[in-house]
Amino acid sequence: MKVKTLFLFILLLTGVCASYARDAAKADTSMLKNEPVPEKYQNAAPRIPALSFVLSAITPLGLGQYYNKQYGKGAIITGMEVGSIIGFASTFHISFGGSGSDSGTSAVFALVFIGTYLYSVIDAPVAANNINDKYHLGGKKSFTTLHLSPTVITGGGSYANNNSTIAGFKLTLR
Repeated sequence: MKVKTLFLFILLLTGVCASYARDAAKADTSMLKNEPVPEKYQNAAPRIPALSFVLSAITPLGLGQYYNKQYGKGAIITGMEVGSIIGFASTFHISFGGSGSDSGTSAVFALVFIGTYLYSVIDAPVAANNINDKYHLGGKKSFTTLHLSPTVITGGGSYANNNSTIAGFKLTLR
């Protein structure tokens, strides 16, 4: 029961954070309409969020950030990824192939790698959308999109009995 409650809490928190981020991004872009466009984006083509996602997902070196022309962020992600790979490789040899016991350090390097990779994959398409909105790259989108968001199904219906709460997802066509 505790695991279900924790999962439900995390699911709802994720939905609230995503909703807040979407509203904050809209507020930020509406306030910054008169901001001058940086030189690197003046004659730039619109950033394609799907491409930046794929570039970040297939290589753990921040290529999605470089594609979005966020060179500083890309360099930090590249440095953290390469550093964690080197650190993991050196401590992995000691903990599993050598005489020392350093598996905790190996785990830390692995977690840094995984965390940085996940951040890169999530940040790249979000940054591409924000850049397009902020600097008015690409104009308006003329196609509809599907949005998946967490939701709670409470009582009744064919999905739950009257006394239960179930976490789920809502698919919306916009």
